[in-house]
Amino acid sequence: LNLELLNSAHGGEFLRGNKRVLDAGFGSGYIAAVISLLLSGEGRVTGVDVHPEFVSQATELCERLSIGPANDWAACSFQQCSFDVSDYPAGPFDAIHVGFAISADDGSSRRALTSRLANHGAMVIPLDLGPAEGGGWIHLVTKDGCGAVTWRKVAPA
Repeated sequence: LNLELLNSAHGGEFLRGNKRVLDAGFGSGYIAAVISLLLSGEGRVTGVDVHPEFVSQATELCERLSIGPANDWAACSFQQCSFDVSDYPAGPFDAIHVGFAISADDGSSRRALTSRLANHGAMVIPLDLGPAEGGGWIHLVTKDGCGAVTWRKVAPA
């Protein structure tokens, strides 16, 4: 669902061509690998995660799949980061996939992520809205050409 949402941003077929993509909380690296394939040998996927063992696992996955421009896959790289979103690579990124829930009350993390989103960019992020608001919801966040950000609640997380 998350990749479908990202790919449908700004009229569809968004994850094509020379895009810079951030996969925050990449885990096994599977989603980063799929994004790499969608980019068809152009662009770059950067993954960040707090777990150091995931860096080596995701790197090994990409090596097994022969991911890279020589094989019509975008380049992938992975790095360990702290829980502090402000430590993430600066960007700007055309697309951001967030693989972990952020509290809706955590304005600093939300601002740090949207500041890394390029104009005309899109981000998929699960927000924990709390029990009164129905728990976790996936949001599609888009930024227009002037930098205005729109948050849209699209599906339960």
